[in-house]
Amino acid sequence: MAALFLIALTSTTYAGGVEEPILTAPVFPQVGDRFTYAEFSSLNDAKQGENSRNKATYSVETEGPGFILKDVDSGTVRFFNKDGNMVSVTGSRGTTKFNPAIRTLSYPLSVGKSWDASYKMERGSHVIRDSQLTAKVVGWEEVTVPAGTFMCLKIKTEGTYTYTYRGRIYSGNTDTTTWVAQSARWRPVLTSTFWVSGSRSGGSETALVGMELR
Repeated sequence: MAALFLIALTSTTYAGGVEEPILTAPVFPQVGDRFTYAEFSSLNDAKQGENSRNKATYSVETEGPGFILKDVDSGTVRFFNKDGNMVSVTGSRGTTKFNPAIRTLSYPLSVGKSWDASYKMERGSHVIRDSQLTAKVVGWEEVTVPAGTFMCLKIKTEGTYTYTYRGRIYSGNTDTTTWVAQSARWRPVLTSTFWVSGSRSGGSETALVGMELR
């Protein structure tokens, strides 16, 4: 079985003489890898593994180009393109497509890099959400979650979106911080999201609680 775990790292020197790697090409998990995530009420709970809910295990089902993550319990399938960005989700409610893919990663990745992107969330012939985002690689940070301690690349994403519901147009803002780690095949180790839409707001914290790598 050909593995798609291809990593291309170089290094550059930042202020203070500290060398930090640059991820120059996408890195994919291998068929058979498993990642288990859970949601938490706070970032502290997520790091400590306390008061978890909605635990889900995803198995890598195929490789190249891109890869598929399948929820082993619900059967929901998430497809990622050759750059590791999500293209679609297929579950009990049908298929939701992102056009173009949600550009949460942009190579090469290095500290200080930022980029803008936009995409439409589509279900069937309907556009159910129109989104814009700005992402920035903030730096390296050691993060401890239930699955272990990881040296992570921290990426902050700010976004705006609009959607139509029952003939009315709504809008909102999102603020997401994601920590991704080389030792987890560059999958998210921790994700913190906060959103505001009118008078409503909410958030979620998701952490890696288990991992099995081939």
